[in-house]
Amino acid sequence: MTIPDLAFDCEDTLTWHTFLVFQLPFFLTYQMAAFLVLVTGRRPFRLIFFPIPLWSAYRFVTSVKLGRGDDPRYDYWNHGNLLMVGSIIARIWGWSITAEKYQRMKRVGHRPSVMTTLVDSFELCINTRGIGWNWGKGNYAPAIPNPPTSNPWRLALSIIGQIVAFDLTHVTAKYLLPLQCGGTIFNLLLPRVQRYTLASAISFLLGFMIYLFINTSYDLLGLIAIFVLRDSPSSWPPIFKSPWLSISLADFWGKRWHQVFRHIFLTAAGGPLSLLFRRPGFVMGSFFASGVVHALGVWGMGRGGDFVRDKRVARESVDIELDCRVVQHDV
Repeated sequence: MTIPDLAFDCEDTLTWHTFLVFQLPFFLTYQMAAFLVLVTGRRPFRLIFFPIPLWSAYRFVTSVKLGRGDDPRYDYWNHGNLLMVGSIIARIWGWSITAEKYQRMKRVGHRPSVMTTLVDSFELCINTRGIGWNWGKGNYAPAIPNPPTSNPWRLALSIIGQIVAFDLTHVTAKYLLPLQCGGTIFNLLLPRVQRYTLASAISFLLGFMIYLFINTSYDLLGLIAIFVLRDSPSSWPPIFKSPWLSISLADFWGKRWHQVFRHIFLTAAGGPLSLLFRRPGFVMGSFFASGVVHALGVWGMGRGGDFVRDKRVARESVDIELDCRVVQHDV
């Protein structure tokens, strides 16, 4: 089977029609998977259901191209879309193989109605940290006094401020890029010291953009959960804890960076492999799941992957880079 190249085989952009035909069915299967893990602790039922969201996800990402048609400047929308879809599939797989039935802690000892379970399934779809759930025990949450989620107006202002900061950072990074039409972040026309200094600055800005994007997305989900689903603000503590103050890699990854995907990677691959190889399998399985999800994001850019690179895209990238260098040299 030939894997479709998202850059050239997806002719449909996201419209109301493609949303209803491709994207909505995928999200409905995600909701259904969440419902199943709430109502039954039997793995066979969830495993039988798993191929449905898997096929729905494949159908969606290979049929619809986000962004603006053939404009490569918006391919990052596909990157984000594949990261989202890949993490959701990994999460559904974790739900399929888990032995326990998920419950909100406030529901323990009670038998919720079907409508309550539906509401809980929606909350489960957007809650990736497990705070207030039986599956979230042991997950680290930064203890920050008076977080923005404690006040709706502060949270709204925080979201607006982060969007503005993201836009300014994005514009600055694009301005510093040596090639405005694609290519490398290394300006070969500069001396080595200036070249690597500029590349480091661009890398820092892009990392800050990732931080802002994740934080803003989390706050938006928190806004929905708290003020629409009537969730407790304590269930949505800050997702970051000043990662720039980290004193070690363990401090950075274990406490200060976001823990959104932690449970997903642990249940999808870390836990199963730990049964065979104990702690080494747990660690390697978790990193493997993380690598697969992030590799899907790269594939979504339509330029092949780390192992199989699209030769046509590679040739076009080289041609574009050479043309840009000629323009820069002439200027």
